[in-house]
Amino acid sequence: MEGIRADTEEYSVVDIDIDETSGIDEVRTARDVMLLSEIAFRHIYPGRRYDYQVSVTFSGKLGPYNGTISRFMNKLHFRISKKWIGITPEIFQGLLEELMIKMFGGKNKESVNVDLYNNFIKRLHLTVPKTRSHPTLEESFNRINTKYFDGIVERPNLRMGKPTRSKLGSYDYKTDMISISSIFENHEDVIDYIMYHEVLHKVLKFKQSGTKNYHHTAEFRRKEKEFENSDLMEKRIKEIIASRQRKKKTTGSTPFIRRLSSFF
Repeated sequence: MEGIRADTEEYSVVDIDIDETSGIDEVRTARDVMLLSEIAFRHIYPGRRYDYQVSVTFSGKLGPYNGTISRFMNKLHFRISKKWIGITPEIFQGLLEELMIKMFGGKNKESVNVDLYNNFIKRLHLTVPKTRSHPTLEESFNRINTKYFDGIVERPNLRMGKPTRSKLGSYDYKTDMISISSIFENHEDVIDYIMYHEVLHKVLKFKQSGTKNYHHTAEFRRKEKEFENSDLMEKRIKEIIASRQRKKKTTGSTPFIRRLSSFF
């Protein structure tokens, strides 16, 4: 039987991957995983048998407050960001419930713990250090913030990303980071449009329905259209991407295009 991996009656056995540098909070959090994984499973899947051996690895390589779950037969392995060490168990259970739904599937279910987890993620930007910036992106953010948000949005971390055409921009709630593809570095108007899109994510957050999150809501799409010449900007993005594809084609690369809505 192949192992399965997902990214976010008897008591389980827990194998804690720690060393001599591990602190008491790390041990306590690992024990929380042992107890809360079963509680989370029974909450999501009442009546189903829970007969899994649980192991935990704390990682400094995962993104802040991320986690993964993998399964091989009756063994579950959680790989958890070290940022979770010492976080309130009620919030941590929400993370485990989200990971288990990704692993085992099933219908969305209202959960106080998932609500606590999502609210925790939504507020992380208030405490995340603002240590990264980029002069072009900072100028763009300042223009957008002044014109569309009355200058009240706190500057997030800013990063010029790789020259990718598959992901034009992104906002990471857990690091308060806006990234924009470097293919637009010399296109100020397009950078402003993508910046506006990502700042909207920072401001509006996401909506919850059960354990499913919606990032591009009707409100989001309505506000997105408030950007000056938004339709023209979408055409400009397509033109820039098409131009880069033609250049790639001359070097033997295979062009690839996706719908604009999937780029964000």
